[in-house]
Amino acid sequence: MGYVDPDLIIPSVRTLIGGHIHTELEMGRVWYTGNPRWLTKSCANKKKGIWLCEHNDETGAIESKTFISTAEVCTPVYSLVWKEKEEKPNIPENAKVYLELQGSSDWVNQQKKELVGSVYISSKITDIKKSRERKSGKSLEEFLSKHYQTDKREKLISYMKGLELLG
Repeated sequence: MGYVDPDLIIPSVRTLIGGHIHTELEMGRVWYTGNPRWLTKSCANKKKGIWLCEHNDETGAIESKTFISTAEVCTPVYSLVWKEKEEKPNIPENAKVYLELQGSSDWVNQQKKELVGSVYISSKITDIKKSRERKSGKSLEEFLSKHYQTDKREKLISYMKGLELLG
């Protein structure tokens, strides 16, 4: 995964401070400080900032570490889940918010209309009724016939038959 094996560090090195790993992590004498700002959804709900370290002038050992959050100067990222029949979660201001809506298709669609433009929305539909009403196609060839123009459809069908994907 790109981590430094702490057992391979020479004994005279008290602490190896590494970068690039997006989340703060300490493994033995290796300290990854994490990145100072939120970049993607994978950084959501994590503290981000910079570290002020004081070192011993003689040994170089870290004597103190102070975390300074960058939330006031960088846009934080949050990931939240809102389930139907639960209270609406507090949507932080001045942040990039990913909100997963979980509930019936009617409820999810209503919330999407109200939240459009304020958060990034994903959803999990929980009602079975809607999916039972959905008609599935009979075959891949039928799907191609309904969704592709004649010239492209014939080329796709021929190609897929050549791959033995169609009978």
